[in-house]
Amino acid sequence: MSQEFDFAEDDKLKERESQLSEFLDRMFDNEDRPYFVSDDACLYDIFSGRDEDFNDRLQKWYGKALTGDDFRRPVWQLLDSLYRQCGPG
Repeated sequence: MSQEFDFAEDDKLKERESQLSEFLDRMFDNEDRPYFVSDDACLYDIFSGRDEDFNDRLQKWYGKALTGDDFRRPVWQLLDSLYRQCGPG
């Protein structure tokens, strides 16, 4: 018997599924990659390392560094900002 569980809302991130997948692939090693990200999640909810380390990796892929406030924004808003400023790829 299979059960389906609802963790939290993720409609906004489902609309950005390809960007989220690319972002997670680039920013997290397999063992650190979050299993689920809700619409309310910020980076501090899914990343436990140092801000500087995350920014180094972000700079490599997206040419941008984040501020402390950015780490507290919902991930879906961060994705919108990154892809609006930097574009895909």
